[in-house]
Amino acid sequence: MRWDHVIPVNRGGETVLGNMVPACARCDDSRRDLPFEEWMDSGARHSPRSRGVPDIAVRKERIRRYMEHFGYTSRSLQDHLTPDELGRLEAIRSRTKSLREDIESLIRDYQVRIGMGRKSVQSRKKSR
Repeated sequence: MRWDHVIPVNRGGETVLGNMVPACARCDDSRRDLPFEEWMDSGARHSPRSRGVPDIAVRKERIRRYMEHFGYTSRSLQDHLTPDELGRLEAIRSRTKSLREDIESLIRDYQVRIGMGRKSVQSRKKSR
């Protein structure tokens, strides 16, 4: 068993009562950062729907009542950070985007150099 965030951390969820529920590793891994209701109704591997759990609506309501009992509501990331911290986060995001573009460019250049450009990869897939 693990503790899972009802509202994922990257969506503003906090590690507090009202936002933490026990979950098996398979469910926790399957859910990733999807909203719990979306995941429960999805066909994702190990979701309640994909496993044929019959009382999904009851379980979703139980989670909602649990959150209400502790008065938990999620806040956006902007509500957690100071203006200075938000500025720093935006700078990090900008650098991350630039690094991602640099990496993708390096990979494309390498593939072209070794003869695995886009056309070469597509022709190999067709020949299979």
